[in-house]
Amino acid sequence: MLTDVQLQSPSKSKSGNKAANKVDYGMKLFVSNLDFGVTNKDLRELFGECGPLKSFNIHFKEGGKSQGTADVIFKHRADALQAIRQYNGRTLDGRVMDIQGMRICQGRHSTRSSQP
Repeated sequence: MLTDVQLQSPSKSKSGNKAANKVDYGMKLFVSNLDFGVTNKDLRELFGECGPLKSFNIHFKEGGKSQGTADVIFKHRADALQAIRQYNGRTLDGRVMDIQGMRICQGRHSTRSSQP
């Protein structure tokens, strides 16, 4: 599946450059407009290039068919922001991905969008 994605060269993670007193809870990405054939393995391979992941999960309907959306949670916010810059608006298996970032506060997922 990943052979059809149009990418730039992977950039190095900047997660090591965070402020000394700021706790990095990571960041959750909501990915939409995915091809229905994209798998969790594809998500891990694609987004794992930007940095370590806490989790990744494609959303499925009750009948087992993909909804074309997924959550990808990065361990480091800087890596998630890099993934947004690198992949938002890029084509994966013929469909242009839309990626929205959400902050994670104190180990819980927030619904507030974050702009890179």
